[in-house]
Amino acid sequence: MNKLACLILIGSLVAAVACSRPATVAPTTIPPTNTPQPSSTPVPSSTPTPTFPPKPTLTPTKTTLPAEEMEKLHMIYVIMYAIQLHVELAMEAASRVQAEEIPSELAMQIIREKGLSTENLDSSIEYLNLNKISVPEQVTADWEELLAAHVTTTDIVSRWTDKDITPEQVIEELDSVRSEVDAALESAEQELGGLIGQDGSTLTSSRHEMMPGQVQGAFPKEPSEGCPGESTSTASVNKRGRVAFISDRDGNAEIYSMNVDGSGVTRLTKNSAGDYNPAWSPDGKRIAFYSQRDGNAEIYVMNADGSNLVRLTDHPKDDFDPSWSPDGTQIAFHSHRYSENPMVFVMNADGSEVKQLTGFDIGGWSPNWSPDGTQIVFNTGVSGNRDVWVMSADGSKTANVSKHPSDDWWPAWSPDGTHIVFHSDRDGNFDVYLMTAEGKEVFRLTDAPSLEYSADWSLDGTRIAYTSDNNGNREICIENVSGEGVINLTQNTANDWAVAWQP
Repeated sequence: MNKLACLILIGSLVAAVACSRPATVAPTTIPPTNTPQPSSTPVPSSTPTPTFPPKPTLTPTKTTLPAEEMEKLHMIYVIMYAIQLHVELAMEAASRVQAEEIPSELAMQIIREKGLSTENLDSSIEYLNLNKISVPEQVTADWEELLAAHVTTTDIVSRWTDKDITPEQVIEELDSVRSEVDAALESAEQELGGLIGQDGSTLTSSRHEMMPGQVQGAFPKEPSEGCPGESTSTASVNKRGRVAFISDRDGNAEIYSMNVDGSGVTRLTKNSAGDYNPAWSPDGKRIAFYSQRDGNAEIYVMNADGSNLVRLTDHPKDDFDPSWSPDGTQIAFHSHRYSENPMVFVMNADGSEVKQLTGFDIGGWSPNWSPDGTQIVFNTGVSGNRDVWVMSADGSKTANVSKHPSDDWWPAWSPDGTHIVFHSDRDGNFDVYLMTAEGKEVFRLTDAPSLEYSADWSLDGTRIAYTSDNNGNREICIENVSGEGVINLTQNTANDWAVAWQP
């Protein structure tokens, strides 16, 4: 499983359980030429492995259960799956260290910060309170096996951290644990499937549909070669949801939307002036963008089908790049209204109460809210080059997180808030990169002679959409965070860019 995909999946699983508990239980475009832009683009004592008891043979029985018990059974299954992913993560970390691809310290940090912690597991168990649910004996046995496996995995990692065992020994011990985990999960799928009225294969399919980012390695592989210029199959693409983007296919820059497999292209704006940089509202029902249709760049909002257009800003200076707060009540943007250098502002979603967040000392453009609404990531050139900075949502506590002498552009938070995607020319030309939210680790996603830029995340955080000029003109492409499965969504002789993924 690719590192980022695995980490995002585990975080999403635990978060899903935590969010389902009652609150009392403690528990994740390139802008057009009048926007700042790069000149080259258009814009650790040893504990033995426990011996798992033999499983009794039971026949699944379809049962009608109250909704609350059904929900808890689903949660049990999700936690089981998270335990399996945690074992896989630890094994992959040890394998990478053994192959000298990453240092032990980094592997430990990833497991510690991104794996299924004992604290999260304990709080989930507290909520589930199994003795109050009518669970078959077999499911209880499988559940206890998986919990024991998690204890063993935690001990193995702890002994590795204390340097009591080597990565080779970690892999050997965890391999035995993993086989037991896989068998227990398979058994649980069959039993739970029968209990809630599905067969086990259907339950497994539902798991993969709910978490489509599951892939085969836990750490980054080589970057992709970018977006293919030729037409590519979209058969493997999850076809739910839409993306918005800019295109000049009908003469000038307008906003369009399409399905995530490239079908169903719909023009949303129709104006002789340019319409740019669409941003979806958190509920996916509205799109904010900026337009020059009234003489200078202003922020507008419309319904997802292009109807009910409303102008939000009205200022003689230009306003660009809207970004919605996670609760949908505010929109951040950048503006030249007080200076030739852009600065970041925020306003209510109806355009009222505009507030300046960054001052003349820092400036800033291309703001993007963190998923929890507490921070905003943005660009600034205060260091002499374009860097990615983060600040609190009120404009305080600013920090440079990319800290690179090259130019880093167009940052966007991952849905779980652990990573930021951006594009950079740090390796020669503009490619797409991922980094941890603190900027401590950077991974190159694309490596192509063409320009790849202006990236955004899928809602589940497992795929990245971006713009590429590999076809001689700008096209919209998507790929997994593993750098695999690259697909060209648009095949058009015109330019398509600045993609935004619908929540």
